[in-house]
Amino acid sequence: MTKTRCPDEKWLEEYRTRMPARNTLVTLEIGCNKALDSMSMLRTFTKDPRYRKSVWMHATGLNDVKSCGVCGQCSVDPVIHSESAAISSYQHHCVEPLPTTFRALKKGHRALGLSASTFVLRNVAVTKSGTKPFVYFPKDSRPGKESIGLRETRTIGLVPVPAISVDKYVANFAVEKVDILLIDTEGNDANVLYGASRTLRAHKPFYVIFEYHKVLPWRLMKLKSLIDYMDDMKYECYWAHNTGMLFQITHCWHPHYDTHTWSNIACYHRSDKLMADIMRRISRESCVYRLSEREKGNATHFLTWTRPAKWIV
Repeated sequence: MTKTRCPDEKWLEEYRTRMPARNTLVTLEIGCNKALDSMSMLRTFTKDPRYRKSVWMHATGLNDVKSCGVCGQCSVDPVIHSESAAISSYQHHCVEPLPTTFRALKKGHRALGLSASTFVLRNVAVTKSGTKPFVYFPKDSRPGKESIGLRETRTIGLVPVPAISVDKYVANFAVEKVDILLIDTEGNDANVLYGASRTLRAHKPFYVIFEYHKVLPWRLMKLKSLIDYMDDMKYECYWAHNTGMLFQITHCWHPHYDTHTWSNIACYHRSDKLMADIMRRISRESCVYRLSEREKGNATHFLTWTRPAKWIV
């Protein structure tokens, strides 16, 4: 899994260029941090060149040496595909619980005069259903810091942030449709998905991606349980590789996959035939490449974590 930390989501890029025309498209990004992925999605789906990472980072005041994050997200803006299908209305919900980071996002939003109905900012913590009404975050942490997760008890130097599940977020803020669900919550990703059961069933977002690692509460949870849950919700899930390859997890399980290593897992809903076609094809191509590398004796490098080839074919 060590080569799935910063995936190259080629499947999503291909989907963008091939997707049919639609009236609306809504992305719900849980844990948007500095909103660099938000900028990419807004630029791609609105085809508005004003959404540029460098301009955004300057406007927010987050343009220091650590701003690009572990995956270097601030380096390149996505290409705007003029030939891709038109979307009448795109909406991106950027949900960020860390108070200092959220203030920086609001500053950039105001400075650039961005549309509040297109680029929606919310300062709430998203977690499982039935949690406490507030969780706590440092009141004076460095804006944009990526390694801070939620805590459910008060300690010195922390401030309360409203806690809510995805299902309650969608209901409370009258989100009519969720098409894409992006999750990066420093260890709380499984709880976010467990708190999204009604949304996953009713809205059927065609694409979901989340992180998996050893940070609490992930450390105490089993990936197999979440994969089975997503399977029940009609999702096929894959290890999302840094090189743009996909390796299937759903119905290809092995106990080794419950090793808690920082990884990303991408899933599509089975009702979306285009995304299913794209991700299945890339997965087949990835398996063929992997097997050819093993035959060449290249068992080291990125292929070792999958162990025997029979596990994924």
